[in-house]
Amino acid sequence: MNLLITGAFKATKKQLDKIKELGFDITLHEKENEKVNNPNKYDMVICNNLFSNTSINEFTNLKVIQTTSAGIDRLPLDEIKKRRIQVYNAGTTYSYPIAEWVVLKILEIYKKTQFFINNQKLSLWEKDYNLRELKNKKVAILGYGSIGKEVAKRLKGFDTIIHGYDIYTNRDFNYIDDLVDINQFEVDIKKYDIIIICLPYIKDGVNSTHYYFDKNKLIKLKENAILINVSRGKIIKEKDLIEILKARKDIYASLDVFEEEPLSKESELWNLGNVLITPHNSFVSDGNQKRLFEIIYNNLKAYIEAKK
Repeated sequence: MNLLITGAFKATKKQLDKIKELGFDITLHEKENEKVNNPNKYDMVICNNLFSNTSINEFTNLKVIQTTSAGIDRLPLDEIKKRRIQVYNAGTTYSYPIAEWVVLKILEIYKKTQFFINNQKLSLWEKDYNLRELKNKKVAILGYGSIGKEVAKRLKGFDTIIHGYDIYTNRDFNYIDDLVDINQFEVDIKKYDIIIICLPYIKDGVNSTHYYFDKNKLIKLKENAILINVSRGKIIKEKDLIEILKARKDIYASLDVFEEEPLSKESELWNLGNVLITPHNSFVSDGNQKRLFEIIYNNLKAYIEAKK
């Protein structure tokens, strides 16, 4: 089978050789924004955002797409469904570093890390008596999939009270106190000290998460609440978020994703004192490449064996 691997997956020679042993003829295509030659020859692709530059309609023999991302919202899902193309995502690859990032940002806010870093630069010895602790804080995790579970596992060690919200409420929830239907969240929002967005981005339909957080929800945030987004930027309506953050200095937002990326230098978010910004970087880790290869290899192997 002919397999196209884009530069989104940085495989080693040893890893490529192992994939070849499954029976794949591999072509490497480093830059996804460059046109693919003879796309109709490929049965499978490993990519991230390939179809934004080369139409999926040109891949006339495509049977399998393996993404290097956990989300699949960048894929032309209607066409994929129509053609019954098998899709695999990156699974749990990034759940561990993202979960660690979430804990880090909460502690940065509760322990006022920026205050002490700035004072260190000024050689200034000044205490702050307004630090907070995590014990008994109420946490809502929106989207209790792989990332949500890893976040919960870590926060449980701080003796927090955690509720997960999802459209599926029959999942295992060993690390949380309850798993609640997502439709209940708007009623409950005022209860939570910390809200963590791990929802998939769904643009349309009954389960749409597009602008899920707009002014109507944001104005209901509890006093001193923290809102964290590690999912997709368009789940939050940034215009409304900026308005609320400017009006309420007691609440914080920690954002790793944005409506448009990179975040415009003109965005007011940069200059708000109650916002922490990172450039869609929470997923980065020294353990990702190994985990991603194992997931990709097992998916390819399972597909081949199922066809025998």
